[in-house]
This record gives sequence, structure tokens and C-alpha cells, in this order.
Amino acid sequence: MKSKAVLAVIGFAAALAISLPAMAQKKSDGYYAGLLLGKSNSFAFCDNLGPTCLDQRETWKLLGGYRFNRYFAVEAGWHFLGEAKDEDPAAPKNARSKAADLVGVLSYPMGRELSVYVLGGAYRGNIKGSDSTGMTFNKSNYGGTYGAGLQWDYFAPVSLRGGWQVYPRMGGDDAGPRTNIMVWNVGAIYNFE
Repeated sequence: MKSKAVLAVIGFAAALAISLPAMAQKKSDGYYAGLLLGKSNSFAFCDNLGPTCLDQRETWKLLGGYRFNRYFAVEAGWHFLGEAKDEDPAAPKNARSKAADLVGVLSYPMGRELSVYVLGGAYRGNIKGSDSTGMTFNKSNYGGTYGAGLQWDYFAPVSLRGGWQVYPRMGGDDAGPRTNIMVWNVGAIYNFE
């Protein structure tokens, strides 16, 4: 009788020891929201303009998404892409850019807490501004967007994210030549568990 009790205790302890790592794993699905801050660069805005042209500006992005598992998520975001300016007093020009996007996010875990991700999807962008003659422009367009980065989940339920994203071929017509806007950003994501 005693040996059966000892065997039962050993079996229970072994089952508990085996299940502890599974219980310690964080939940890999659910909703999340975040804020990213960074810098943008508009590749064609300062073409043929003088040294007073500034095309690297501060940006921010609000995002929310749903993670289906540790490898795939769908994310929607609103990105203020900054304001590019030519501060030449003889011919001032400015352009303020923003975009809303819907992307799929593929993640590959590189350990328990660090993962690399790529994202791709569609955006609706807008460039609004004025040129040296006082003419205003407001150009909206659609296109594809893509990016990549790293996410660190060490401070659960908060994750840290850093990466880049490109919004190709924004603008055109009276807003000037089409331009690719590249954004580098870092920020925090809150995972609702």
C-alpha cells in the first residue's frame, strides 16, 4: 500500500514537472494595441530644391491588431508620416503626409522572447500642402506597403518593437512627383491577455 502511495506521488510530481514549462508559456493569441515613434524620409520631395529642404521628420503611429498564433497577426494602423519642408524664403514649400494601413504580420521566434517580423499589406495615403505660389494641393492614393523589424516580448504583457516600413509612390499630380516614404520607428505594444 505504501509503495502505491509513493508511486502515485512520484507520478504526480513527474506530471507537474512536465506541465510547468507549458503553463509558463505566454499566451500567443489575442488582441494588441500600440504606439510607435520614429523618423520618416521622403525620397523625392527635395529633388531639385536647395539645402534648406528638410525631408526627414518625426512620425508616430497608432496601431491595433489580432495575433492568431505566434507566427501570424493582422494589424491596422494610422501613421502620421511627418511634414517635409523647403524653408527657402524665396520659394517656400511644404507637404504633410499621413496614411492608414491594413497589413498581415508574419513573425519568426528567435528564442522565447525575441522575434523577427515582416509585414505587408495595403495603405491609403494623403499628402497635403502648398508651394511657393500659394497653390495648395491635397492628393490621396492607394498602394501596397511593406516592412520588417524585431519585437522583444521580455516585459509581458508589454512588447517592444523596432523596425521600418515603406509607403511607396505617394503623391503625384499637383503634389509633385510620386515619392516613397520610408519610416524607421520604435515603440511599445500592449498585449491584452
